[in-house]
Amino acid sequence: MITYDTFKQLKELQSMGKSQVEIAKVMDISKRDLAFWWGKTTDEYYGLEKSKMHYLDNYRGFILDTLKLTPQIRAANLLGKVKDAFPDFQSSTPTFYRYLHKLREEQGLAQFAKRIHSTRQREPMGEEAQVDFGQYKMKTRNGATVKVYFFCMVLSYSSMRFVHFEPDPFTTDTAVMAHEYAFQFFGGRTKTIMYDLDRLFVASESFGDMILTKGFEEYVRRTGFMVAFCKPRDPNTKGRVENLVGFIKYNFLEGKTYYGIDELNLAALRWLDTTGNGVSNDKKHFKPRDRFREERHALTPVAPIKYKRQIYEASKSGSVKYEGNFYEMPRGTHLRFPRVRVEESDGTLCFYQLEKPDLICKHEILEGKDNFAPYLNQETEQGVATNKMEELFAGDELFEKYMARVKETNSRYLNRQSMAIKKLAKVYSKEEMRMAFKHCIMVDKCKFAELAPFLIYRFGRAKARNVLTQVQLYNYTNRAEKIAEEYHGK
Repeated sequence: MITYDTFKQLKELQSMGKSQVEIAKVMDISKRDLAFWWGKTTDEYYGLEKSKMHYLDNYRGFILDTLKLTPQIRAANLLGKVKDAFPDFQSSTPTFYRYLHKLREEQGLAQFAKRIHSTRQREPMGEEAQVDFGQYKMKTRNGATVKVYFFCMVLSYSSMRFVHFEPDPFTTDTAVMAHEYAFQFFGGRTKTIMYDLDRLFVASESFGDMILTKGFEEYVRRTGFMVAFCKPRDPNTKGRVENLVGFIKYNFLEGKTYYGIDELNLAALRWLDTTGNGVSNDKKHFKPRDRFREERHALTPVAPIKYKRQIYEASKSGSVKYEGNFYEMPRGTHLRFPRVRVEESDGTLCFYQLEKPDLICKHEILEGKDNFAPYLNQETEQGVATNKMEELFAGDELFEKYMARVKETNSRYLNRQSMAIKKLAKVYSKEEMRMAFKHCIMVDKCKFAELAPFLIYRFGRAKARNVLTQVQLYNYTNRAEKIAEEYHGK
């Protein structure tokens, strides 16, 4: 399929009385292609292109998934992703661009940059929210200085505001939980949320092609909203939330005494109910909570993640009692950290130092009462993970050879290898896994970075997408293509 510009040039030369031999030399195209297009009209060209568009419908699902995750992605980067994911993909660049433009219009997924003007229009109800972070130094009642960190979100239509404080710099996990608090506060989420290019959310960025951090990408997929990114300190794009950061600092925090993070968050909720969302200004002439009464019906409900945070004391025996069960800490924890912060999320307990974000250990939540969970050091954990895999592939010669080779070459990563194989085994059958073990043994590359690419090469990306991160999927797909060349040649 030639481009329309090429077709137009051909017709112009044809109208000048040039022969096929002359035109083929001038345009550097084959005589066969020239003969095919020689008698075609413009209407026939568009008809053939339209049939080519139907071919692109085979990739519609993948393109839509990518657009919903990062709607601001450039067409060239998206075309690259499609070619990486589907080595047999065939379409001219102009045809793909026209198909993408039409798809964006049909699905309402226009690139965000195209909606930005010098004076930005207010978004429709439930369409967009904006997120930003801030920090502020407060005084305690004893005169000491404490720095607090806050997450804030504002709905673009109603200007309804939310803020949540943390005693430590935000991590991806605490930022995700701040989203949960915001969605509970608003009663739902908007279709799109706009961010800075923050390290908590974006692992890497190249000319509009965003790779999200693993934890944030999983949360976005689970919750279903779309993300948009802009440059930091861009008031024309994200001015509402940047104004909110200053409003929180100089209307709420300035002059306030710090009595603890829980007390600060309670005071913030009271402030939101009165001043933060209950007072209009000269520019808007409306109270955010009044307009929010209209917008709340347009928000999408979000099922909350089970999450708790509490402070516990470690006993002299080195364990922490949590909801009737006992969880052992590393040796000496009760001497170094008499009190620990316990966070519960999706069936896992994370034990942190009280005043720092440093993780002490993790435990799976026990059922029942008066049970004891021992602390497993790295060596013991390795044995547990390996035993689980040996049970899963009991008596399998290929698995035993694979693991024996791992022990010889990378024994310190045996636990990671075992847990990674367990994850793959959730979506691949034992026979499929055995094929991968056999390949790794044959090429003498017994490692996850060879095992996963072979499975992608042999069975496609659909299954792998369920257990690999976006970064892993991209890197391992490149290796899968090389494996295909090794087996079949270029």
